[in-house]
Amino acid sequence: MTEAVEIAEKYINQLAKEARNGNSMLNIVHPKVATKMRNGRPLVELHIITGKGLNSARKKSVLKPAIQEMCDRLDLSYENTEGGVLVRIPL
Repeated sequence: MTEAVEIAEKYINQLAKEARNGNSMLNIVHPKVATKMRNGRPLVELHIITGKGLNSARKKSVLKPAIQEMCDRLDLSYENTEGGVLVRIPL
């Protein structure tokens, strides 16, 4: 699980870097990523599908709490969704 969170964190950092550098191909290369505005500032939303944990030993998601912890550590806003986490990355 730690490896999955590390991969997600690297992807989020790379995504933010591309967007900050004005990569106009962002929505084509990453079609599931939506660029929006919040409080007059650009924002990238990334939906990370974590699953419900139905295949976990205790039938409880372990990846979702780890992604939420990562967002807290990186000071990123997020919203829980059915089977995932919607991460908001300010640009």
